Amino acid sequence: MSVIAAQDGRNLKLTIDGVEPFIVKPLPGFAGAKATEMFIEIAARQRVPEDLEQVWQMVLDGITGADENGDPIPVLDGPNWQRVRSTLSLHEGEDVIHPAFYWQTTLGIDGVNEFIESGGGLAGAKKVLERLILTLGISPMQTGRSGALGNLIQSLEPTPPISPSTTTLDKLPPHRRGFMQNRKQRRAQG
Repeated sequence: MSVIAAQDGRNLKLTIDGVEPFIVKPLPGFAGAKATEMFIEIAARQRVPEDLEQVWQMVLDGITGADENGDPIPVLDGPNWQRVRSTLSLHEGEDVIHPAFYWQTTLGIDGVNEFIESGGGLAGAKKVLERLILTLGISPMQTGRSGALGNLIQSLEPTPPISPSTTTLDKLPPHRRGFMQNRKQRRAQG
C-alpha cells in the first residue's frame, strides 16, 4: 500500500510517496453524519451513485455551510479534491478518498488504519464498511439478506464457483427466474 496515515492534531495526514501530504480536517458532527448516511444509502442503492462525488468532496475539503433543510453543502472543487483528480492515479486516489471518508465517520483513525491494514482497495473497503454498519447498529441480521445492506455485503463476498449442474436461471431469485423463463419463451416464439 502506498499511503501512510497519521493523526496530526485534529487532522488526518495522508502521505503517498513523492506527493505532498494531504491534510484532511474533521467535519462538524452533523456533516460527518450526513456524509456517512449518504454513503450508506448509495452503497445500498437507495440513492443515485452520482451523489458519491458530493460525499467525496465533503470528506476531503469540508463544507461551506448548510442549506435550508440543514443538509451540509460541500466545498466544490476544493484543493484536496482537485489534487486527487489531477495528480494521483485512480488507485492512489482511492487510497486517499476512502481513508478520508472513514476518518469523518464514527470510526475515525481506527477505520483509517483498518482500511490500510486490510490492504486498501476492495478488501479494505469491505472490511471497514461491515464494521461501520455494525457500529451504527445496522446489521445484516436486522436487515435480512434480502435487505439492501444485506445485498451489499453479500455482493462484496467472493463468488462461489458454479457447479456444472447449476444453470444461470437456477441462480436467479425466484421472482426473476419466472421473468427470464417468460422472456426466453417469447424469444423462442419469435
